[in-house]
Amino acid sequence: MSKKKASVPAPKPAPKSRPVVSRTSESALPAGWLTYAIVVLIITAACYFPSLSNGLVNWDDDPNITENVNLEMVGKGEKW
Repeated sequence: MSKKKASVPAPKPAPKSRPVVSRTSESALPAGWLTYAIVVLIITAACYFPSLSNGLVNWDDDPNITENVNLEMVGKGEKW
């Protein structure tokens, strides 16, 4: 009678290692979508900046704001 040797399972292949990524370059610059958002914000602010020096236009400000009895106490401690 011949004895069979116990078979030894083949070793598993080593997992593939991921390449090392340096995070210093990623943290130095914002993400792509964030860059576009900042550009849009700057353009929008540049477009609306001149309007900050405008006063009331006096088309309908008198009846809607300055003569409105509902708004007389706004800012004087009374709730709406």
